[in-house]
Amino acid sequence: MITKRNVLPRVLLISRRLGANAVDACILAAGVAAATIGAAWIAAMMMDMPSADQLQVIFAGVPADHLTFAWYEAIARGIAPYVMAGLPAIWWAYESMFAKLRMEGTPGKWLFRLATRSAADRKLRFGEILLRSAMKVVTLTCLLFIASPAFLAAVAGLLLLIPLMSANGQFLHDFIPGTNVVAKAKAIAPKLGKAEQRI
Repeated sequence: MITKRNVLPRVLLISRRLGANAVDACILAAGVAAATIGAAWIAAMMMDMPSADQLQVIFAGVPADHLTFAWYEAIARGIAPYVMAGLPAIWWAYESMFAKLRMEGTPGKWLFRLATRSAADRKLRFGEILLRSAMKVVTLTCLLFIASPAFLAAVAGLLLLIPLMSANGQFLHDFIPGTNVVAKAKAIAPKLGKAEQRI
C-alpha cells in the first residue's frame, strides 16, 4: 500500500504517463490522418473522376471551384471507417514496436523520460510486450464504448485510482503481464548506478 509521503511523487508519475499517452495519441492520429489522405489520393488516381456536370449533381450546392476537393473528400470519408476499425491493431503494433526498441517505450514515454520495464526491474521480454500492449488497447477501446460522460468519468477515475493505490504504481494493463513504467534517472545523478529509479 502506498504511504502518505509517496502520494505526490506517485501523482506526478501518473501525470507524466498520461502526458506520454496524449503525445502518442497525437502521433497516431496524425499518422492515421496521413494514411487516410494518402489512401484516398491513390484511390482517386485509380478511379475515373466524374465529369464536371456529374460532380455538380453529386455535390449539389458546392461551388464549382471546390468540386474536385469534394470528390477527394468523399473518397477519404469512405476510407476513414476502415482505417478507424483498424486503429486498435495500429495502436497495438505502435506500442509493441517501440517497447521492443532501445527507447524502452513509445516516443511519448521518451519525451517524458519514462521507460517500460518488467515489475522485476529488468528489460521486457517480447511476450510481455505483446500482452501489455494488447491489455492497454483493450482497456482504451472499452472506454470508447461508454456513452454516458458521467459514467465514463467515474470509470476513468477508478482506473486512475489503481496506480495511485497499488504498491508499485501499476496501471490495470500492467498487472497481468507483470510490467511497470518507471522514471528514468537523471543524467546528473550517475552515482545512483541504475538506469531508472522508481518514483
